[in-house]
Amino acid sequence: MLKQTKYCLMLILAVMIVTIIGASVKNLNTNQYCYQEKNIKLGQTALLYRKHPFRITHVEMTTDLTKVFNQQEQRILKDDQTKQFIVVKAVSSYRSSEHITLNVDNNNIYEVSPFGTRRYASSYRYVFCLSKKLSGAFNSHSLRLSVDNPDLPGRTRHTFLLTK
Repeated sequence: MLKQTKYCLMLILAVMIVTIIGASVKNLNTNQYCYQEKNIKLGQTALLYRKHPFRITHVEMTTDLTKVFNQQEQRILKDDQTKQFIVVKAVSSYRSSEHITLNVDNNNIYEVSPFGTRRYASSYRYVFCLSKKLSGAFNSHSLRLSVDNPDLPGRTRHTFLLTK
């Protein structure tokens, strides 16, 4: 190998090592990746992205498909008659449901179902389809609705406590 080639490859290797070390040192502050979490009780209002108010008005658990879906959606989901659904009604002007998740007992996370979720003039009805049925009373479980705001520089997460 030529001497110039050897020095050139060593220089490239040294630049790569310095770059990796610099990136590692810069990313030591892991707090910038953590969400500030705000716990909001049922019925209280939180301000979301660009000052949109968001308030949970009603939470219901059901297995009745007719309460959750319209007739067309019932025909599509006719094999899912054994599932359990949690319906959350919220008053908000926030027009997105893609950053909303339901955390059940701190180990099962569900996203909003495209079926049954409705947008009204000033409110939403979110439907979550549970893969495992909840045993026992509704209030004996820890249900938390998380609304993330990934577009904000501070990256806040509002957590609504759905059970007492």
